[in-house]
Amino acid sequence: MQANSEHHEHDIIIIGAGVVGAMVARFLSRYDLDILWIEKESDVCTGATSANSAIIHGGYAATPGTLKAEMNAKASPMWDQLAADLNFDFSRCGTYVVAIGDEEREALEIEAAHGAANGIPVEIISGDEMQRREPLVNPDTMGALYCPVGGICDPWDVTIAAAENAVMNGVTLKRLTCFEDFIWSPADPKRITGIKTNRGNFYGRWVINAAGIYSDSVMHKAGVRPEFKIKARRGEYYILDQNRFTMNSVLFPVPTKVSKGIVVTTTLHGNTIVGPNAEE
Repeated sequence: MQANSEHHEHDIIIIGAGVVGAMVARFLSRYDLDILWIEKESDVCTGATSANSAIIHGGYAATPGTLKAEMNAKASPMWDQLAADLNFDFSRCGTYVVAIGDEEREALEIEAAHGAANGIPVEIISGDEMQRREPLVNPDTMGALYCPVGGICDPWDVTIAAAENAVMNGVTLKRLTCFEDFIWSPADPKRITGIKTNRGNFYGRWVINAAGIYSDSVMHKAGVRPEFKIKARRGEYYILDQNRFTMNSVLFPVPTKVSKGIVVTTTLHGNTIVGPNAEE
């Protein structure tokens, strides 16, 4: 059933209730703002946020000088305080890029150089040391790049904690509310004044796009970067019985030009997960 459109103007409208939308809503909720937050599904954390490897990257892999590298370096140190403030579990268990063979061992030097350029603490350890730290690792391991600041979280806990905090601080969350289009000012065709949804129109001074893998279609509705397209891939993970197989940290393979490869990582629940594969 169509809800009545709201005619009062919100200060901010946020589209999408994954981890990005939740963190934005939570951060902005500390200010005296009228914030509307919409999500097309029946609950928060149902899209890409619910289906990732739950790894907090140290930041060494991002290309130096890029915005991604800058954001990685700034974001990683924030997680300890964030976990304390929002009371969710977080472990800085460390991550490894594990090299098999001489060629992959040489590739670790490139990753280490990226880490140094990005200001991220990394070190290359020997195959024997890697075997000592993770006894179940491939015995042909020639060495590994260790990043002590990498960690793991539970994406559901993180997103729900941030969402609850935002709502407690006065943010209005409307679920089952799907963005359809923008509303433009009749006086200024370049100015957005609100959004159209399946539950009516909502008006606001600012709109924040946090729509995950659908954020490209949202930005295209606003006429922003029509050439930018998200080519979504989905993957599956194996969850291993913790009574039969356990790892202590996060193990990455040496990345290739087409993939970061299959990850073997521990979880906050004690299971090890292996994956993902990739399907367009």
